[in-house]
Amino acid sequence: MSHQPGSSRTKLSRMCIVCLLMMATLLGIAGCRSPERESNSAAEVGLGEAPDPVVPANPIPMAPPRLWLFETETDTAEPAEFTGYGGKWSIDRRYPSPRYYQSLCHEPSQTSVSSPYEVEKGRQRKGDIAIADGAYFANVDLSAYVALSALTPGASAGLAFSVRAGDDLYLGRISADDQRAELLRIRPRATATIASGSFDLGAGQWHLLRVRAFGGEVELFIDDVSVARGSTEVIPTGMVGLWVSGSTAACFDEVAAAPR
Repeated sequence: MSHQPGSSRTKLSRMCIVCLLMMATLLGIAGCRSPERESNSAAEVGLGEAPDPVVPANPIPMAPPRLWLFETETDTAEPAEFTGYGGKWSIDRRYPSPRYYQSLCHEPSQTSVSSPYEVEKGRQRKGDIAIADGAYFANVDLSAYVALSALTPGASAGLAFSVRAGDDLYLGRISADDQRAELLRIRPRATATIASGSFDLGAGQWHLLRVRAFGGEVELFIDDVSVARGSTEVIPTGMVGLWVSGSTAACFDEVAAAPR
């Protein structure tokens, strides 16, 4: 009878040890499963199918300041550091910019003249675009010299930023219609005007376009004069590029982008 209390304590200690081992095993199983659950959730928040170009879902390092000149590239060749979607994008010596001998020009194709360039699943790229390879920015200062070859109805060209797909981007553009300058938010099913203004636009004349975006504030300059300024939601990280309406012939040069 004198040994019964010690025996009870021994049994109780063993039961506690067993319970602790079971809890440790369960925690280990849960820990092994957590990476799989995280990877699944990361896949679920990806961009999914969208028209080219598309931003990767993984975190993207911001690009350093960039300057693109087209002087060393072969005349009539495709640009070395831009990828074009829609129409024909090529180096052209026939249209020198104010300070250089050749520029990057866009010529409309038959598909882009009739309607916006169609892509999979019924979505449309809103205009033709040339994306700067590997240039990702959130807040950005983007500029380029731009010239419209002719002031035909619907002709417009400009600078695209926060590009996440061919129909998901922000745009600062000049338009032959009513001599307008506009800041636009383009989405798959809608286009919203952030701000707009007017200026004198001439066929074949070069204009220095500049877009400055920080947080939800965005401003468009033409020849160093502010012509449109507005607010929108916080602008996400995306690519930068050159944009034209599908039927427009236009040229670009001295393209510069820098983080703000």
